[in-house]
Parts: sequence; structure tokens; C-alpha cells
Amino acid sequence: LMWVNKVLRTLKAKSINTCSAAKSINTCSSAGSTGPSCRLVGTVVLVGCGIGYMSYKREKRAVDKALNDLTNEVAQLKETARSGNLVSSKKVTQAAQESKLPTERAQVTQKSQDTPENHLAACCDVELQKFMDTNGVPGMVVVVMKDGKIVWREAAGKSDIENNVPMTVDHVFRIASISKLLTATALCKLVEKGVLDWDQPARHYFPEYPEKEKGNPTVYQLAVHTSGLRHYLNNREKKIHEHYEYLSSSHPQHEAFFQSNLCSTVAKGVEKFSHEELVHEPGSAYLYSSQGYALLSAVLESATNIKFDKLMIQEIFQPLKMHSTRVEDYHQIIPHRTRQYSRVSGVIRNCVYSDKSWTVAGEGYLSNMTDLAVFGNSFLTNELLSKSMIEKYMWSPQILPSGKRVNQGVGFRIEKDSAGNWWMGHGGDAVGGKSHLLISPKDKIVVVAASNLSSVDVKSFSLKIGQYWKGFEENDRKDE
Repeated sequence: LMWVNKVLRTLKAKSINTCSAAKSINTCSSAGSTGPSCRLVGTVVLVGCGIGYMSYKREKRAVDKALNDLTNEVAQLKETARSGNLVSSKKVTQAAQESKLPTERAQVTQKSQDTPENHLAACCDVELQKFMDTNGVPGMVVVVMKDGKIVWREAAGKSDIENNVPMTVDHVFRIASISKLLTATALCKLVEKGVLDWDQPARHYFPEYPEKEKGNPTVYQLAVHTSGLRHYLNNREKKIHEHYEYLSSSHPQHEAFFQSNLCSTVAKGVEKFSHEELVHEPGSAYLYSSQGYALLSAVLESATNIKFDKLMIQEIFQPLKMHSTRVEDYHQIIPHRTRQYSRVSGVIRNCVYSDKSWTVAGEGYLSNMTDLAVFGNSFLTNELLSKSMIEKYMWSPQILPSGKRVNQGVGFRIEKDSAGNWWMGHGGDAVGGKSHLLISPKDKIVVVAASNLSSVDVKSFSLKIGQYWKGFEENDRKDE
């Protein structure tokens, strides 16, 4: 059409009246005439339309070819990553952006795309997709902080498969045993304030817990898993499968059944195991125990005379503005709660009912990954606790009477990656999800990741992502 307009302007410049020419076309058409003027204008219009169409086809072929080349390039880059080669070139960043891989980096960094930081983020994009494809994970969220700022935040896959709901960074997950880090941090704050003495027996603050034949565990021993309290007897006890038969039925006692098994107070949670004898003498051995943290929450509540959930808000969540972290409640409508899944005989299924009201302090919290990243970073800035408390008690291993070293501090586990780097962290193995939090004190890095599928190795994935960012400064200098 642009070409036709150009021709008509040229004809007008030669004193040919286009309005008259157009009128002649109508006249010729009605009379069946094929005069010279009719043939001239008709030819101009037809040729112009033909050339315009040909130009359109040419442009479309060029665009189609460019898109095809780009798709092939992205596929090759992904294949390179899957083969185990480290991907870190600027080409990856460009391909990831142009192929519109899901990312929130633009909202996080607000920087030029041509930076080493974004090259690493592009590598992490590929690693995340590779991990999810390999393990069949429905949805994941990962956040990385370095030097107090978010350098990579990614949500991928589905939060709800049945309703085709995309995963977002706002979604909250069952963080399971990462809840122990929250509880341990509250404990350390109260110790620093002088509110309680963790060398006292737990029953000094919570006398409802009876004396034990093998000894009375101290508050500190509860926090470092040397108390002698047991963990789960088996997987059935952890998942509480006996609740499952009521889920899909119209059983008249359906609601009453759930309510009767929910623990309205932390004291009622302790009642579930307080009658049992200890597995070993307190302080003599290491035995990981969620029951120990259930008792610890009763100690904190009694020492402060504040309900445990409100104490956590006051001491941890409000100071850090962790507005999306809360106790899980099966019955309440909780915004952005992701669905939980498990794999049975290779098939993804909705997970079974699991009640953690009896051990909220050990496994019962929901959170999004941004909240947890902020929480992790607080240990690098001493925002909640003193440096000496963190390094001497939370990040130091236990030495048992036998001389054996246990890589467990107050709350934190001390972990090593494949390159020999030390990390402070904790994992969460929930019914319907896996999560992990890692902190590198040396490099000021925090990595948090969560999936809405059980039985996937989120820990190894998180350590691998952490290794990328540990080398960030070195990569930065190489690029410069």
C-alpha cells in the first residue's frame, strides 16, 4: 500500500487527477470500457498490490527464519548444560532472555543485562529447568542473596497442576524442619536477653514433662538433638496415614476426626510423647528429634508466658518483616499456599493428610522463599543475634563425651559441598514438599529453595546453585 501511495503521488505530480482517474475506473467498469486511462490506473493498483504482498511474504519468511534459528540456539545451549558442561557465556544470557524463559531478574536487579551477575543467573535458570525435568518436579521457587541483596529469584512450573496455576515467588510452602531454625533463633534471643538459662533441665520451665529414668534433658540438649528424645518411629507415624481414609468420604465424623487430632496448644503436643522413656542418657549421643523441638516450644512458652506462635511473631517475624511466614493450618484459607504432591509408583499424586500441629516448632511453618532468604541473611548482619552467639553456638559442631564430632549446632547443621566449601543450613522434608536453606558466612551468600514434591534432592541442587555464586567475584574479574 505504501508503494501504491507513492505511485499515486507521482501521477498527481504529473497533473493526472487521481480523483478523476478513480471516477474513470467506475465509469469504465459500468460501461465495460477498457480505455487507456482505465488500463493505466488499473495496472498501477494491481501491480502495487502484488508487489506489496510479495514484500510481506519476504518479511514473514525472514522473521520465521530468525525465530527458528533462535529456538535451535536455545535448544543447543540447554543440551550443553544437560551434558554436564558449565554454561557461563554471554550467549546463554541473551538466548534465555530472547526465548522468554520465566525470570524475575529484571524486577530484582534493574541493571543492564550484560553483566556477570546476569550471566550466572542465566546458568542457574538452566540448572533449575534441568533439575525439574530430571526429577519430574511440578513447581519450585529459588532465591539467592549475596551481600544483602537478591541476585537471583526464580519461580518455575506449577503451583497447582489440576487447575493449571503457575508457580510464583509469592507462593508459600511447607518448610518442614527449617521451622527448627526459626525456633532455635527465638531460643537464642531469649538466652541473650537473660529470660531463660538453657543449661537448666527442660522441666525446670515446663514441669508437666515428667522426670526420666535416664536423666532430665536440658534446654540446650533439646536444641542440639542430644536430649535422648526419639524421632519418628517410622514413615507411617510421620505421615499419619490413618487420617487418609476419611479424606474422600462423607463419613459423619469427618470434621470431628480432624479437630480431635489437632493440638490447640504446644502443651497438648508434648502429651503425645511425654510418657515415653528416653532412648539414651541426655548429652551422651546425637539423635535428631522433632519431639525435642516440640518440648522446646513448650519451654519457651512457659518461660515467657507468651503463646508460642505469638512469641515467634514478636521475636522473629515482625523484626524481619517476614509477613508470609505463619503456622500451617489445614482448615484455614491461606493466600498463595501451593498444593503438595508426592510420587507413588512413578505417578504424581496429591499428598496424604499430615497434621503438624503437635510439633509446630519442629516442622509446622509455612513460608515463601523471599522471607526465608531475609531470615538467612539476618545471620550475616547480626540483626537478631550477636556474632558471638551465632558463631560459638549456632555454627559450631558438638563434641560428644566419646570425642565424636557431630556437625550440628543450635538449630543449624554444618554442611560441606562437593568443592569442600562449608555451609550453615538446614533442610525440610515435608509430606508434599522439600526445602533447603544454606548460608555461606565467608562469601555472604544465602540460598533457599523449595519444591512442592516430596522425595527430591533439593539439598544437592541448592549446594550446586551456591557454588555458582561462590565464584561470582572471580568470574566478575575474568569478564572485566
